[in-house]
Amino acid sequence: MKVAYLGIRCIPARHGGGDTEATETAVRLVELGIEIDAYVRHKYYPEGKQNKFKGVNLHFTPTFETKNFGTPIHTLLSIMHLWFKKPKPDLIHLRGVGLALFIPLLKPLGIPIILSVDGKDWERSKWGWFAKKILLFAAWMAVKLVDELTVDSRVNQEHYKSKFGRTPFYISYGADSNLNYEQGILDKYGLKKEDYLLWVGIYKPEKNIKSLIRAFEQVRTDKKLLLVGMPDKYEAYYNECRLTDDSRIVFQHPIYGTDIKSIYSGAYIYCQPSLVEGTSPSLLTAMGAGDCVVVSNIPENLETIGDAGISFDIDDVSDLTSNLQSLIDNPDLVKSYGIKSLQRVKLHYDWDDVAHRMIGLYKQVIADNVVTLSNGSS
Repeated sequence: MKVAYLGIRCIPARHGGGDTEATETAVRLVELGIEIDAYVRHKYYPEGKQNKFKGVNLHFTPTFETKNFGTPIHTLLSIMHLWFKKPKPDLIHLRGVGLALFIPLLKPLGIPIILSVDGKDWERSKWGWFAKKILLFAAWMAVKLVDELTVDSRVNQEHYKSKFGRTPFYISYGADSNLNYEQGILDKYGLKKEDYLLWVGIYKPEKNIKSLIRAFEQVRTDKKLLLVGMPDKYEAYYNECRLTDDSRIVFQHPIYGTDIKSIYSGAYIYCQPSLVEGTSPSLLTAMGAGDCVVVSNIPENLETIGDAGISFDIDDVSDLTSNLQSLIDNPDLVKSYGIKSLQRVKLHYDWDDVAHRMIGLYKQVIADNVVTLSNGSS
């Protein structure tokens, strides 16, 4: 079986949950005998092009790297490559609801299409009103045109069912578990195990970092708040976050690889105060590291943590402050929630399980397409 991946930046992932999911599943699918052709972007390979990554075939197609047009142009040129490529893949896997706009260009190929969507993209603050309308229209197109639609949370599965009348196929996100910290790595960043609270992500309004900062400023502790991330296209918001006078709050540029795994593993608490979220890779990574997690009570966060974490009222600084102070004062409670987090990831968010469910879906969609074609020609 040969599968084409469209709508990703790079494999291996540099940042972003969609690229991480594509990387983790692609590598495992190759081990299970699936051939993967991934269409990737030059920008994310500063070390230069490479033909393969752990058996995954990499195809570089050009684009203009702008906020609104980088992905669409890359997708269009990747589809043109598919049109002339021989042999054709057995299945096309798109990632991102916006790519549904290109499905009419793919349909004539007669290849079954799966589209994975991540939450309600049209509600995200990074998009203007026109882009939000386009994304909502794209979601409607996806529901009507793709062979199968997938989501990584039950909350979004129910949302698509109620809003668009179609129930997507649920395949959870995954996470590594039993991450270990190395004190030598923490020393590089001036950290000690369990001596800091942690957030990791991109500074943008929907992540609500300013509320976390305001809450932590009121917490009585000598521990630090370590904020690991980049402003990306949200410099103004990032600068607003940095206005704090609290010397315990540390702003750290993005960290990758073994270093960030150690930082997750060494944290006392991981906090996610998001206003809008899908299934959060950062949150799952923290849970896989055995962290006690504190999250805003939006449905997506609550689904992810189950009973293995603490929630606070969304955008309620006072409630967040109270929860953080309680956990600072009760290390035994923090430890017990950390154990629960790790157990939940192992049970519900295992990458190997994700890959096996994905290959089962691929086989079913291809088989259904063969039956449809047979019935159409009879």
